[in-house]
Amino acid sequence: MNILEIMAYLAPDKICIEEIFSKLIANDEEKLWRAVELLDRYSIIDLKEGVANIHRLVQKVTELSLRKEGREEEVLRKALELINGGDLGQDSMSHVASIWGYASKYGTLIDGFFFNSSYIYRESFFIKEGTPSHFLAASGNCKAIKAILTHIERYYPGKLGEIVNIKSNCSQTPLHIAAGSGNLNIVKCLINKGANIDAKDEYGNTPLHSAAAEAGKLDIVKYLINRGADVNDQSEHCYTPLHYAAESGELNKVKCLIDKGADINAKDEDDYTPLHLAAYSGKLDAVKCLISKGADINAKNRYGGTPLHMAAEGEKLDIMEHLIRNGADVDAEDKYDETPLCATIRSGRLEIVKYFFNKGVDIDKYNGTVLHLAVCSGKPDVVEYLISKGINVNAQYHKMPLQLAASRGLGRTMFLIQKGGNINTKSKDGSTSLHFAAIMGRVDIAKILLKHNADVNAENNEGRTALYYVTERNHQELVELLLAHGAVPVTTESI
Repeated sequence: MNILEIMAYLAPDKICIEEIFSKLIANDEEKLWRAVELLDRYSIIDLKEGVANIHRLVQKVTELSLRKEGREEEVLRKALELINGGDLGQDSMSHVASIWGYASKYGTLIDGFFFNSSYIYRESFFIKEGTPSHFLAASGNCKAIKAILTHIERYYPGKLGEIVNIKSNCSQTPLHIAAGSGNLNIVKCLINKGANIDAKDEYGNTPLHSAAAEAGKLDIVKYLINRGADVNDQSEHCYTPLHYAAESGELNKVKCLIDKGADINAKDEDDYTPLHLAAYSGKLDAVKCLISKGADINAKNRYGGTPLHMAAEGEKLDIMEHLIRNGADVDAEDKYDETPLCATIRSGRLEIVKYFFNKGVDIDKYNGTVLHLAVCSGKPDVVEYLISKGINVNAQYHKMPLQLAASRGLGRTMFLIQKGGNINTKSKDGSTSLHFAAIMGRVDIAKILLKHNADVNAENNEGRTALYYVTERNHQELVELLLAHGAVPVTTESI
């Protein structure tokens, strides 16, 4: 049979010759490639590395010719034989949908191929989308899927429920695919033919979850709910459709779901509410809507984080402003004793840090943490601002800020010394800033500390000096530097 005739019914792009025409290759590979190359030579197709694209005009002319000759069904039968027998990959699924789009009007082809195909495509080739029903649902070809289901309903009523609810390898039904793809007419057709409206995929998502998660699809969300979809159904990770809509910032879907009875404070497996997700994603309109509808503005997730923590982590100043205006607790602590300000300082955004202080955070509450976080973030402007607001430059929190700086960078160390950092103050384990510089092998920082009268023989709680650590690590330059400044030599037995 003419290869061009079969190509007329495939999707026009990415036709993998070896995949689709594998049976023909087995019979006469040389003849097949000669024919394909001839089509390419005369610009009827574009061939590159075994993949062909056919011009749409050529397809249309060929289709019309075959219909006029009364040979369309014959060619489609051959095409179905080829795709049923070929080792199809993911890229060939658009061709499966295209062929069935034409074949759906021939009852004999449905009888001969559709039921068998449902299992061939799903189980033999492990195709994610699954079966012809899935492919057609994704392609948006409502006419084809309606024709196929109507034929099955008429002649094989006992198989209709199986076909309409058949699952892919990831347990999605055609209704999942249609809902996520935005094909309302196909959604209606599938439900009218008996599709399970609350079917779950391998992640526990229903078609309503699929529609809520994708951009747009409001009409499908409304239709599914009106047809009885469970608006509070939870996925494997306890996501509700409202979690998905809030996270994507789909305001109209958020409103619709709430108006239809969605639990506004529903929690996922980590106790995140829709407001947590909207705040972190920076979806201001969704945040406003959720709060106006009664969302708990200080709800805590499993880790103790509030929506304000999430907005701070995401550096979403507009969200933070709206949350605080509506009563969010600026000093709320998570299970790690960190507040939203801590998350902001870690990100190093000075404008947001200033915003928090202007909102009256409890400065005394932060003396042991925020300056340390700022030093670690390497943001000198934030460090300077915190000191200007009264944060103690020598605040003790496991280590002092200067000790953290001594293990991280020269610029940070010099800055804190200039701001009054105490060089010889000890951390909880008795270490000084010189200990930390020695452990990290920082000759440049050790020089600055010694220049500002660091105690070269200070001992930590284990009785070890800075010289002990540089000797242990064989930092010869540091050994010489410390000895030159009066360090007591370390004996071999003490190492």
